[in-house]
Amino acid sequence: MNLFPEELSEQLEFDKVLAEISRRCSSQPGKDRIALIRPMSKATEVRKLLAQTSEMMRIEVQEDKFPYPGSSDNRDHLKQLAIEDYVLSPEAIHQIRRMAVSAGLLLKFFEGKKELYPTLAAFTEHIVYDKRIQQLVNEVLDDDGNMRPDASPELAQIRKGMEQKSRELDKAFNAALRKMRSEGKLGDVEESMRNNRRVLGIAAEYKRQVKGIIHDESETGKTTFIEPEEVVWIQNELFELERAEQREIYRLLKELCRELSPYREQLEQHQWLLSIMDVNRAKAKYALEISAASPRIDDKPIVHLYHARHPVLEQHYRPMKKPVIPMDIELNDDHRIVVISGPNAGGKSVSMKTVGLLVMMAQSGLPIPAGDQSRVGIFQQLMADIGDSQSMEDELSTYSSRLMKMRQFIQKGNGKTLLLIDEFGTGTDPAMGGAIAQAALEALNEKKVFGVITTHYANLKSYAENHPGIINASMVYDEAELRPTYQLEMGKPGSSYAMEIAQKSKLPQTTIDLARSLMSKEHVRFEELLKSVRVEKEFLKLREKEFKQQQADLQKREQELQRRIRKNQEKEAEFQRRRLDKQQEALRKMEAEFREHMQALKDAQPADMQAAREKLRKFIADNKKDQLQQAKKIRGPRAKASDPDALKEGSVVMLLDGEERGTIESIRND
Repeated sequence: MNLFPEELSEQLEFDKVLAEISRRCSSQPGKDRIALIRPMSKATEVRKLLAQTSEMMRIEVQEDKFPYPGSSDNRDHLKQLAIEDYVLSPEAIHQIRRMAVSAGLLLKFFEGKKELYPTLAAFTEHIVYDKRIQQLVNEVLDDDGNMRPDASPELAQIRKGMEQKSRELDKAFNAALRKMRSEGKLGDVEESMRNNRRVLGIAAEYKRQVKGIIHDESETGKTTFIEPEEVVWIQNELFELERAEQREIYRLLKELCRELSPYREQLEQHQWLLSIMDVNRAKAKYALEISAASPRIDDKPIVHLYHARHPVLEQHYRPMKKPVIPMDIELNDDHRIVVISGPNAGGKSVSMKTVGLLVMMAQSGLPIPAGDQSRVGIFQQLMADIGDSQSMEDELSTYSSRLMKMRQFIQKGNGKTLLLIDEFGTGTDPAMGGAIAQAALEALNEKKVFGVITTHYANLKSYAENHPGIINASMVYDEAELRPTYQLEMGKPGSSYAMEIAQKSKLPQTTIDLARSLMSKEHVRFEELLKSVRVEKEFLKLREKEFKQQQADLQKREQELQRRIRKNQEKEAEFQRRRLDKQQEALRKMEAEFREHMQALKDAQPADMQAAREKLRKFIADNKKDQLQQAKKIRGPRAKASDPDALKEGSVVMLLDGEERGTIESIRND
């Protein structure tokens, strides 16, 4: 994306957003990458970057064992590793080892989660982690980056000799110290280190009585520091051992660097991978802190921002617990240019800058502080006229400078341009400035430019109201409290409320009345029209709210009625089920008794045959009687015919010769 003017990033505070992200980076390579972030002009690249950050946001929230990328910067060390026979310090090699281990952990993390985080896992493809790197370093350095005592047999032997000589030195030196103390020849400082040698602090008057090598004396000259002859040779031998240790350490480090050199390209890939993850982690942390989301990216220019907030302003107000009022704004083919009007200090400029900043963030692959249903299209250039542009060097006034910018806008603007103009047309005579601004607005509209423009000019508001491609918007002002609400309202122009603000500022009423009389009748009518439109819209909003409440109440009542119907249906179904169960149980019992009677009749002797038949007849008669009584209970008393005049729609009725019930839907008199 092309930016005009060059300082537009600073004017829109995009540089402050990058600074906040950089502050959350752990490594200098990551910070360097953040400094290079710029808005891009290819939708595919933007979507890929947003996907990477979105995946890292999920990792930050859901994953407890994501390996920390680390903060080491080994770029110079890896360049030095390419130099033949170059020897890195133990600290540098330790950093390289930690970097390689971190890269290995990252590769292992994404190995099983490529489907969960595909765009981030793609960075790990073709990157190799060889455990031999860590093994080589571990043979020479311990876990803290210090030389291992057993890094080589020679080093172990040297350090063993150093330990022996150190004990021998302690014994000899302490003996000399006790002797000088007993003879009263020690100064205020009994012992010290000079030239990396242990020395005694001898009082100046006794310095010629003590055999040894004089290394130094105190600033006052009262104490002379002497290396007693008893320890001179011991310390010489210890010094030789220390030099031998350094030579062996140098040899080991040189050999280690030689063995690590073939892995340099692999290590450079590790550095690259860690810096990429560090950058995405910083972007994700910032996005989570400002409650940002990834917008949908369109190929063509478009801006649909919902619940959008200015991130820098929001962070500034956060310690004060002062909220930033979110805004909704749309720029599309039907309404490419939004003309924002309203009172001073009402939020016009902030709304305009919010659009510009969030478009820059989105096209840079950064989540934006807006609703996740927001959409941002791809603009090829972002142009703006914000703030005082007076140039002392070029001897240009503010208005002349603004006209030069306007010429650039008209010449270079097109359907892929997003334009931001603050206080359009100001800086000269209002009548002429308004006319020039209107002519420029017409030219920009013809070139299909997208833009957000702030103004107080009535002619621009009127032009926007009557020309396709342009739409008015206003900053809502609380007329009762005479204070701004900082809410952006699309679809209508706003009043400057200059007279109301003047009254609130306690300007003399006579001055205000005189000002009103000096205003043109057309301007007064226009301002009154704006107020009446606002009042009417507020009334419509109130009625809409009441309608929605009534609609919600009706839906609630309908849901309650449906719930009762379902409950009654469930009760009826349960009653019928129980009744059927009882009937089936009675039928099974009757069948069992009937079989018993039939079997008794079959098994009866001729003498008992008559009695068995009587029992069967009695059983059949009793069951028939019981069934008739049960049917009467279920059916109830026989229904009587209703008075036809008493019937009406909605009445519940039952047929005289049946059990069916129903509801009267309509009555015909034919």
